Amino acid sequence: IKHSRKAAAIFFLCLIVGTILIFPFIRSRARDIIRPQTRSNAQRILAWKTALRMTKTYPLTGIGFANFERRYRSEEFYPAGAKKELAHAHNIFLQIYAEQGVIVGTLFLSLVIFVLVKGFRIPQSITDTLRVRLAGIGGALLSLLVGGQFACSMLINLRIWLLFCFLGAVLTQGEKRLNIVL
Repeated sequence: IKHSRKAAAIFFLCLIVGTILIFPFIRSRARDIIRPQTRSNAQRILAWKTALRMTKTYPLTGIGFANFERRYRSEEFYPAGAKKELAHAHNIFLQIYAEQGVIVGTLFLSLVIFVLVKGFRIPQSITDTLRVRLAGIGGALLSLLVGGQFACSMLINLRIWLLFCFLGAVLTQGEKRLNIVL
């Protein structure tokens, strides 16, 4: 099992590097991502700082669900040097902390950690078919989490909440229950 995980990790790393090398537009975007001085990265960093400021200003209640765009434009939070208005914080965790406050943000973070830990502790006794299904769900979850660090909308947030609730429920059940659900 350890060898197959290592082989899968190497395969996906090669797939990512190969994709970056083969496609010029992806290569260009990858270069932009690692340069903090590019316009889009500078704006993203401003959004992150603003989300942190919103969280510090309203730690318990946040600024309200789906209010990031409106509050970002307000005099209270509009950052100096901002070149464009943003609809979201470009980070799912910062977005939730800013809009719903520290309590809900921490609950969401706890749910993420719970699902990831449970996902890595899949019992060895389950069938290969079920293992593949769970790996697929895990890969989808991981891609949502990685993507959520850089781009995030409230519609995606709602879907991710539902996905985490579903995964949490699935991962706490036994194999027989999992086969019925999946």
